Amino acid sequence: YASPPMGAYVEERDYPANRVIKIPDFISDEAAAALILKGMTVEYLFNRTYKIKSGEYFLFHAAAGGVGLVACQWARAIGAKMIGTVSTKEKADIAKEAGCEITINYLEENVVEKVKKLTEGRGVRVVYDGVGKDTFQITIDCLADRGLFVSFGQSSGMIEKVSLHKFFAPKNLYYTRPSLLLYNKTKEEFE
Repeated sequence: YASPPMGAYVEERDYPANRVIKIPDFISDEAAAALILKGMTVEYLFNRTYKIKSGEYFLFHAAAGGVGLVACQWARAIGAKMIGTVSTKEKADIAKEAGCEITINYLEENVVEKVKKLTEGRGVRVVYDGVGKDTFQITIDCLADRGLFVSFGQSSGMIEKVSLHKFFAPKNLYYTRPSLLLYNKTKEEFE
């Protein structure tokens, strides 16, 4: 489960009724356990943090990761054009098969140049960044004026000492650090 109270590593426990959801019969317990956190993350990122739109380009770091693959499928389902960063050809193939419109191998290609070319020099309105320190500057450089930097993870480490004036002021960028715990506080949000 993806919210308090903690205690996932037990065989039995009392759990608040307002935090329980019914899993449909066609979804196995194993699939639900593997996907619900990732799916809930993509839902709050794509629907409630910044509502992606059909036909819109956006950048998503780590497109072949667990959250990234759900994001690829979600983007394809609504017709949004996901640009996903990956580190290998194999990961690019996996992300494209899942629905990522365009992949960029950040070890072999210049992410900023490719995003700028795809968007006719404007950049994207939103970047979803679950990587952190290693992608911070790339994210800033790929955003359009008044774009939104959505920092939802830090697999490469925390972003250190950020100057708002140096990084965000030149393009009037927005920054948010959303958390699933705050996006599912109520029963309605959780469902």
